[in-house]
Amino acid sequence: MNINNTPPALTIGVELEFLSVIMVDRGAFDYMQTLSPGALKDYRDKWHRAVRELIIEGLKRAGIPMNTYNQQPMDTSKWDVNYDETVTPKSWEENGSIYFAKAGGIEVQYSPEEARRLLFTDVEVRSAKMPFNAQSLRQITEVVTILRDEFNTYVNDTAGLHVHVGDDTQPFTLESIKNLCMLVTCFERQFNTLHPAHRLTNEMCCMISAAVSRAAHNAGRPYTRRFTVRGDPIFMANFIENYGDMQTLVDELNMDEDGFPTPHFVLSVRNLTLANRPHTVEFRQHRGTLDTEEVCRWVRLVATLVGESCQMDNPFRWLIENDIANFELNMLDLLVLLNLEPLAMLYSGYLYQHPPTPYPETESETESDDEDGDEMDMT
Repeated sequence: MNINNTPPALTIGVELEFLSVIMVDRGAFDYMQTLSPGALKDYRDKWHRAVRELIIEGLKRAGIPMNTYNQQPMDTSKWDVNYDETVTPKSWEENGSIYFAKAGGIEVQYSPEEARRLLFTDVEVRSAKMPFNAQSLRQITEVVTILRDEFNTYVNDTAGLHVHVGDDTQPFTLESIKNLCMLVTCFERQFNTLHPAHRLTNEMCCMISAAVSRAAHNAGRPYTRRFTVRGDPIFMANFIENYGDMQTLVDELNMDEDGFPTPHFVLSVRNLTLANRPHTVEFRQHRGTLDTEEVCRWVRLVATLVGESCQMDNPFRWLIENDIANFELNMLDLLVLLNLEPLAMLYSGYLYQHPPTPYPETESETESDDEDGDEMDMT
């Protein structure tokens, strides 16, 4: 039985963040040295725009429907290319050379003279709103392949892969969103093994458990985010279950430490209550990547979990009520228990191992671990 009474017609949208790099010729570089700071910024901005427009044209030539640069209003049936200033190059000097970091621990070496002539352009490519089906995944694969092979792209730890999931039949119900939030929060330890360590502490994708902890603390029920090591997922599930309206859930589960609303959580539900915004949930924890299999694997997983959250007969709550989150199971085990064996097969061999406490507690969180308890093994 479906909570929405009709099967969800899921839609997906991806956001790909990366850097595109070019090495300007010596003549252009020498000219840039003669410019004032303001003129140099204008010159660089023109370069950045030209790079993004080249990407648009390259995708258009491949038959991908594209918005023009900075098109307003944006046509959501087309792909879009814009900027993201949070994506920045990371470099260091060693033995007379300049090294730039790329994803996967790859280092690219340049001479100091070459490094000075590098121009990095931050890029965010946003997909069209597409139905969740094989044809859409093929188009995502085509776009990612073009970006990776035809443009000199860098993906490092400052980049992310974001996936929006919506339902074209009707808005998500409160029960569906509570199911999804419970799953992501109570099995946080398992979900974290899908991501490298830098995505566990990134301020652009904070843990929902921290927001639950703050909300419980503000309600006079102090609790700690350390339930991911040893604690009580049932407490978290019950706290989420007690939300009686969507607005309160959104306000509390997407609230930062200063009490301000923010989408910067592993699961952003902010769009569900904002006017003139697509009615989607957004998964923000995945690292930036232009690996086609990695992108599509993550899209398949999160879209499937959203679809399952809309089903009354899903096993989420049974797993939580039986304290399965505190068992020695990994993410593959969890997917099998969720009757998602094909996804478990896709992720076999791709899990990360993290120490038991990958992130610190916040000031509002108090100790609640059992003194005689052993911490869970995160492997």
